[in-house]
Amino acid sequence: MQFTSDTNEDKHGKIIFKNDVIIFTYGKDELMRFSFSDIVVLGEMTLGDNTNFLVFVSKKGKQYCVPCHHTTNIIELIVYVSNKLNIKFAPSLTASEPDSRVIYPSDLAGKRLFYFITDGPPGKFRMSDSGVGLRFILREEIKNYKPGSK
Repeated sequence: MQFTSDTNEDKHGKIIFKNDVIIFTYGKDELMRFSFSDIVVLGEMTLGDNTNFLVFVSKKGKQYCVPCHHTTNIIELIVYVSNKLNIKFAPSLTASEPDSRVIYPSDLAGKRLFYFITDGPPGKFRMSDSGVGLRFILREEIKNYKPGSK
């Protein structure tokens, strides 16, 4: 799915909270659903072109990327996560190239979430249905993270 900078609300996703479950919808489509209690790592990623994501990593190493600039109620999600994890944070990556970092837990904070692999020329990083241009691979340390282990 390609996200644009259109300000029309129909072009933005929305988070729905159902008990412990976070659901991301885009228009009438449900694009992802995950239980917050399964999340062990919180991070952020930028593609370097004002396309930023909150990244949630589950106990099984599955990643869920919620677009910050294209989610109408992203502030509600940030407040929800802040309260659940008892932390204060705000997405802040502003790199001109793809970048990522861990926000939570504290023993991983500041480390990179992903390896980025480009399939095209520099400066042409766009997410698309085909995935051509930029791939991101969760680092093993993050994917295999178990709370309480170092």
